[in-house]
Amino acid sequence: IKVLQERIQQLELELLSSQTTHDQIQQQQQQQSDNDCKETIIKDLQINVDRLEHDLAQTQEELDSSNTVSLEYLERATKLKEELQLAQNNEKQQHAENEEEQKSDDDE
Repeated sequence: IKVLQERIQQLELELLSSQTTHDQIQQQQQQQSDNDCKETIIKDLQINVDRLEHDLAQTQEELDSSNTVSLEYLERATKLKEELQLAQNNEKQQHAENEEEQKSDDDE
């Protein structure tokens, strides 16, 4: 009976040890699974960041191009305004000269 009791105690210890080892293995597998998930999430996030950086660069290029076109239009509008002002001044001067000639002709 004593031998059997010792054997039972030994088997209980082995069982406890086996369960502990099994729990440790499960914990390691869960940790590895968690790490794999984290790596996948990090890769997906990096892909999204890369795509967003590309989109941002493309948008910046489009904005720069749009600003360049806007500056060109502004320069053209300013030049046309100056030309219009010059033409109006020339017309006023011509009108004044015509009136002087008319007055001079009337005086004669």
